[in-house]
Amino acid sequence: MNRPLLLAFTALLSLETFSQIITDRPDQTESSSTIPVNSLQLETGFVWESIEQGEEKVFAGPSVLLRYSINRIVELRAFNQYENHFINTGNHKIHGLSDLELGLKLQLVKKDSCQTEVALLSHAVIPTALAQLSNQNLGNITKLCVSHSITSWFGLG
Repeated sequence: MNRPLLLAFTALLSLETFSQIITDRPDQTESSSTIPVNSLQLETGFVWESIEQGEEKVFAGPSVLLRYSINRIVELRAFNQYENHFINTGNHKIHGLSDLELGLKLQLVKKDSCQTEVALLSHAVIPTALAQLSNQNLGNITKLCVSHSITSWFGLG
């Protein structure tokens, strides 16, 4: 077997192995699974939105979510993003880092015999942003994440 073909085959096998991660699209969706023990996962994304019929446009990105699993039940998380707000009335611009979010995900239900997974996700919002990008108060975001596999390729949640 020639060397380039062997390298291509090895690369394809490794892609299959690494493509099986479960992601939480930062600030968009949350999965009901924690990552494998002692794993560090970095997830990034971008968001573009128009508010009040174009009066304000927001570009958020890169959003960065760091996930580290200390055991099969607990995952530590840190989230932050760069935001750029453009307000049409007065051509006003605000930009900077958003408030820092620190939290964890607790895997409540995950069994091989059960097709349903449940996790509790909670982040403390720490007011680290500029006053224009923050309400300057400590906060909390808590979500119950549930998923149910119907087949090997289709699920809810």
